[in-house]
Amino acid sequence: MSTTLHPLRRLRALALGALACALVPLQVQAQAQDFPSRPLRIIVPYGTGTGVDIVARQVAGPLSERIRQQVIVENRPGASAIIGVTALKQAPPDGYTIGVLVSANAAQPWLIKDIPFDIRKDFVPLTMLYSGPLVLTVNQGLPVKTLAELVAYGKANPGKLFYGSLGIGTTTHLAAELLKQVAGIEATNVSYKGSADIHNAVAAGDVQFSFDNYVSPRPLVEAGRLRPLATTSATRMPSLPNVPTMAETYPGVEMAFWTGFAAPPGTPPAIVEKLVTELRAVLQSPDLKRRLAETGSDIGGTAPADFARRIATDYENFGKVIRGAGIKPE
Repeated sequence: MSTTLHPLRRLRALALGALACALVPLQVQAQAQDFPSRPLRIIVPYGTGTGVDIVARQVAGPLSERIRQQVIVENRPGASAIIGVTALKQAPPDGYTIGVLVSANAAQPWLIKDIPFDIRKDFVPLTMLYSGPLVLTVNQGLPVKTLAELVAYGKANPGKLFYGSLGIGTTTHLAAELLKQVAGIEATNVSYKGSADIHNAVAAGDVQFSFDNYVSPRPLVEAGRLRPLATTSATRMPSLPNVPTMAETYPGVEMAFWTGFAAPPGTPPAIVEKLVTELRAVLQSPDLKRRLAETGSDIGGTAPADFARRIATDYENFGKVIRGAGIKPE
């Protein structure tokens, strides 16, 4: 029996197909107009009480008020943020799940052979959450008061300089590797589970120095147990005006951490636009800006294209540091 359609039937099938294709954008537009009609979820790739988690929750409250829907923060920690970010990639692309990307994710492809995502391609950037420099702190008992003296100490004491980090590929690790490369010193990494563990170890003299967001070592600095030597910012931090930048000793040397919101791949553009609008409005909060400024961080609120460029730039910059350190992906 012939399966060839009658010309009129074939024409009707083509017309129905074209109509169906034409209706898809209208359906998506209607969904965007009704969005959101149920609670939203923010995946945070770190545990509760971490800096990223705290700020995400400070955003979730005002965002919930703006969109008149509950915003739930879901912590998915593990594997240096890989577990949570992978969960974001695999979430339904309907706008009801967004998540936080972190600067470490831009370094991980250089370190992990079979990483389950490409940070440059597998997400829809929405806006930066916050960014900022790292602060180099040392044990108060270490006989150094400047970056130059720390470098001299390292060269005079080969094999005796250790630094604490949150693990290979984190900015706490890469900043120390960058210092090693530009200063020509040797220092051994010691990884810790959390920032508090790192700074307690530095204060106790278990390791000699560390790099981190200033919010973490600040209590110990103010208590006189840690000494800040330098920052990784382009200019001096307002909260540490007497602490020089690394660039003042090594021109052009800068590094920053960042976090930002993203959506799963395939999220409709109209819904992305609505999410970006609401998130950027929340990030204009003077109170949130003030709280972050006290930690040396800058509030985000950038356009999606700017966030995408930052991801791509840091992917390349972190790759240079990792290759310079002789680290191979495993």
